[in-house]
Amino acid sequence: MQKAEQRNEGLAALKKAIEIFPLYYEALNLLGAEYVKQKEYEQAVAVLSKAIEVNSRAYHSLNSLSVAQ
Repeated sequence: MQKAEQRNEGLAALKKAIEIFPLYYEALNLLGAEYVKQKEYEQAVAVLSKAIEVNSRAYHSLNSLSVAQ
């Protein structure tokens, strides 16, 4: 249970960081990758698409987006 709580806290912190600074690439990329891991593909596509708008040459974001789609 502790690991699940830590994951939820981490996701909340990433969402807060994006809320404060919507173009924070690293937070967008990490949040999108976590959504892919949790098989929440619709949310992943939205976040990763934004990450690619910020950094169009980001291999990790492109790879995660391809998995989500």
